[in-house]
Amino acid sequence: QYALGAGFGPSPSLDPARGCGGNQLLERFIADNRLDESSSRLLRAETPEVQNAVMERGSLVDCRNPSSAVMGRIRDAKMVVR
Repeated sequence: QYALGAGFGPSPSLDPARGCGGNQLLERFIADNRLDESSSRLLRAETPEVQNAVMERGSLVDCRNPSSAVMGRIRDAKMVVR
């Protein structure tokens, strides 16, 4: 849903390295999942690889605390991306 390239390889129009579309997807993910300012700021500060790994795991709408969940996803993604 939010993943850049959605399993078909990176889409040129959504490649965060090119600065096209990646920010729009990220901002939509933040808004759709009602993330608080702190977790939104942390997610925006991460590399495109970490951001994509967080978004690939899907929606947080059904989470009791989506901001806490996204912070856990960031931690997990950083361990994998290393």
